Amino acid sequence: MPRLKWRLSTIIGPKTFFACLLVSLIWALLPSDPHKWATSTSVQAANSAGAATGAARQPHSPPKPGDLRQLTIKELGNFEYDPEDKSAAIPADVRALEGMNVRLQGFMIPTDQAEGVSHFVLVPSLFSCCYGQPPGVQHVIEVTCAKGMTVPFEVVEIYAQGTLHVKEKRDGGYVVSLFSLDCTSMKRV
Repeated sequence: MPRLKWRLSTIIGPKTFFACLLVSLIWALLPSDPHKWATSTSVQAANSAGAATGAARQPHSPPKPGDLRQLTIKELGNFEYDPEDKSAAIPADVRALEGMNVRLQGFMIPTDQAEGVSHFVLVPSLFSCCYGQPPGVQHVIEVTCAKGMTVPFEVVEIYAQGTLHVKEKRDGGYVVSLFSLDCTSMKRV
């Protein structure tokens, strides 16, 4: 009987294989309780590195009509936020960005498909997400492409452009998201 030679990556395609591998690695590194993913002190410290917070924080300037603002995720979420603290609040200058046209810079993690992606999460770094601490809730952007729009899965840094929404999204009493983006275009950095 001839020996069957095959590789999973040739059956499902290299991009799909890589996306599945990436998601599996991330999933394996996360704590078993999803509500503890971004709440430890070490996670908050790791995620505030590189972003001026507290007294050193620079507030965002008010949006101007028709303005397109380009930001990294750390610049957008340049504040400390503890999702377990019921009194935690999004700063007023950040809430004022609601509805603004923005171009955000980060890395794509597809949520449900690897080709023809229409929904993904944008994070500041794949390496800290996969091999270190997961990003804080203020450093994760939930991206939904416009109706009928799909984008290819990218393993490099990208720009996602569209309308920014700033609102605490809760699931079972826990804050799971602060930012979402209605994406109208995406390209490599």
